[in-house]
Amino acid sequence: MQSGLLGKGPNMQNFLTFVGEKYFAGNAEDVKEYSIAVEALNRPPTFDPKSDTIVRVTAYSLRKRLEQYYQQEGATHSVQMQLPSGRYVLQFIHKEEEPSFGLNSQHDEIPESRIPSGARPTLAGRFRWAVAGVVFVACFATAGVYLSKHWSVLSAAHKTAPGPALTAPPSGPLRLLTGDSPKPYVDVAGQIWLPNQYCKGGTSFVHADHTVKGTDDQGVFQQGRKGIFRCAIPVKQGAYQIELFFADTANDKVNGQNTTFAINSGPPVGIDVVDQAGDNDVATANLFAGVHPLADGTIHIDILNDLGFLNAIEILPAPSDDPLPIRMTAGSEVVYDAEGKTWGPERFFMGGRRTPQPGNPPKDLNARIFATERYGHFRYLLPVVPQQEYSVKLYLAEGWFGAKNNGPGGVASRIFDVSCNGTVLLKDFDILKDHPDGIATPTFHHLKPTAQGLLELNFTPVVNYPTINAIEVVPEG
Repeated sequence: MQSGLLGKGPNMQNFLTFVGEKYFAGNAEDVKEYSIAVEALNRPPTFDPKSDTIVRVTAYSLRKRLEQYYQQEGATHSVQMQLPSGRYVLQFIHKEEEPSFGLNSQHDEIPESRIPSGARPTLAGRFRWAVAGVVFVACFATAGVYLSKHWSVLSAAHKTAPGPALTAPPSGPLRLLTGDSPKPYVDVAGQIWLPNQYCKGGTSFVHADHTVKGTDDQGVFQQGRKGIFRCAIPVKQGAYQIELFFADTANDKVNGQNTTFAINSGPPVGIDVVDQAGDNDVATANLFAGVHPLADGTIHIDILNDLGFLNAIEILPAPSDDPLPIRMTAGSEVVYDAEGKTWGPERFFMGGRRTPQPGNPPKDLNARIFATERYGHFRYLLPVVPQQEYSVKLYLAEGWFGAKNNGPGGVASRIFDVSCNGTVLLKDFDILKDHPDGIATPTFHHLKPTAQGLLELNFTPVVNYPTINAIEVVPEG
């Protein structure tokens, strides 16, 4: 619980607490999918495991986090905890204290959509003392090759200072901090942000006393690098989407700390971080699609001015030069829908409040999309690729008013407006008026971002407060 590996979302923590307490109380036989859902995950007594996969999804994530923990800081623990696949009863394994000299060449096979890209290779290899002399030499040679290929992953796993550059490009998504902290950061989605090992020049900074709005991941935005510097990041050949993350924690004003940067020595891009985000201490980002490595096998990101800065970098492999879709719920956890698509935690929000869905979510495999809502007077500033049209789909569930929710009122109890970059999308919208089941998913096409590459979605109250459960942004054409 204290390691931070379970993230800030409550589901995995509540799950582990529940099954742990049952185990030590001698009541492991009481641990069933229904009891976990109702007693640990705040599902109603009408919980139906056929339509709501919350227990199975949380169990899967928890298993992988436990494996990850015992490959990292818990690797030396003599008693290690497991949650066997297909079961919800904890097991405790007593680790044998035997000498281990080698590295197993096999990696845990973990689905890319279910585990952070920084998943760690398993350390293993047991050798008999009788042949220790011969094996010792062989293992050092094998380990040298292995470490040279996987330096960044092992560096993050053992939380050591940055090591030499990779001799082989890493595969999969890369999430990188630009400051000089030697430790990786695990975000609320369970994704690992590696310590800096690719950015040279400038100076590192940490502003841990600042609370950054618009994000659940303070560790990504409270540190960074400023001044003139270059990041040269090795990747395999192919197309990538690049997202650069900023939050002005130096208390500058508009025009006080402009940042000018270039990707792969392309045209300089200048941004006023305070103006783009709307204030100091607010998270924002800039998005670029169709980026390819240069002839040296790296992607170059250059900060070109003395006052410029950068907090973090995300590099995602893409099937083409087109932008990737954005899917996020109003919650702080990763959700998987019926089609296997991944919905990330909420980002770049301002105003309103987050709360569990007060009513009964839809009884289908996409129920988790509606599990959390933001309500109030709020907005989103979503970074997208400039000069690209998008469709936006809003997922809205009425969880308070109406007979279906055993709540007060009905039609005309909640009315609100929604606009995007000044264009009205919904006017005097009432979920219950046209959707008696309380579920609405309106879609809007041909939306154009601002010149800075932002879709600004504003939710304005008319009667009571607006609400939102999830947002899907898909590039068009």
